[in-house]
Amino acid sequence: MKIIATGALLGVLVAMTGCQSMDGMGDGDGMSMMKAKMSDAQILSVLHTANMGEISQGQIALQKAQRADVRSFAQRMVTEHTQNDQKGQALLTSANMTPQTNHLSMKLQKDSNDVVMKLNKADAKDFDETYMESQVKVHKMVLETIDKKLIPNAQHADLRNHLTMTRAAVAMHLQMAEQISDSIK
Repeated sequence: MKIIATGALLGVLVAMTGCQSMDGMGDGDGMSMMKAKMSDAQILSVLHTANMGEISQGQIALQKAQRADVRSFAQRMVTEHTQNDQKGQALLTSANMTPQTNHLSMKLQKDSNDVVMKLNKADAKDFDETYMESQVKVHKMVLETIDKKLIPNAQHADLRNHLTMTRAAVAMHLQMAEQISDSIK
């Protein structure tokens, strides 16, 4: 169960990006860019970027969250994304691949940096709501990215299996994030 959740969290970070081409970012053309082909090395780069973003955001939440349920969720994100990233790195090694940075991974990195900046600026009384709302948004985008971009483009069976497990974890994380977010409002 822990492995599945870790994979899902990785997927969440991936979905955050939403498009492959820097030319179309933010212009409403994300769906056409979601159809662009990606290599397994590019997919794994996106997953790594997503995991690192979730880990960074979770670490901030561990320091600033006021509520125990928010801190528990943040710890789960750090732990499961770390595990998911380790699995992704093992896939790279076993397939003798080098991750390939791409427009989607670069967009994801920018989006994650923006969330980190927002979390760092949030005051104590608003932090929990800010963090959980960002987690709901990110997990929704990640699910869409996994479904429309990553799984359809994955070539290696092991990567497809990893993405399927990641998707299940992301869906579980989304449900948890929505429940916590709703309880804060």
